[in-house]
Amino acid sequence: MTGLQISAAQAAVEIVAAENRIVWRIEAVPSRVDARLGDNRIRLDALADHGGGISVVVEAQAAFALEVEAGFTVFYESVPAGRTAYLLTYLDRTDVHQV
Repeated sequence: MTGLQISAAQAAVEIVAAENRIVWRIEAVPSRVDARLGDNRIRLDALADHGGGISVVVEAQAAFALEVEAGFTVFYESVPAGRTAYLLTYLDRTDVHQV
C-alpha cells in the first residue's frame, strides 16, 4: 500500500494494482483517503450518510475500478478520470454524476 495516507477519520483501503482497482472500506463518515494507484493520484471522500445512502466524491487522474464496502453493502463502480460524485444507496441503485 505504498503512498497510502489516511485522515484522522477511520477508513481502510486495499490497493490491487494488477487489476487497477481499489477496495475502500468505509468505517466512519465523514472520512477522506488519499491514495496512489501507480501514477494515478486518487482522493476518496465519504461526505455524509443520509440514512438511505452515503454521499461520496472521488477525484482521480485516470480511470480505475472502485469497490466500496459500507457495512453489509458492497458497491462496484468504474470511476472515470476527473471528479465524480456518487450517492451510494442501500436499495437498488447508485446515482452518479460528473462534477
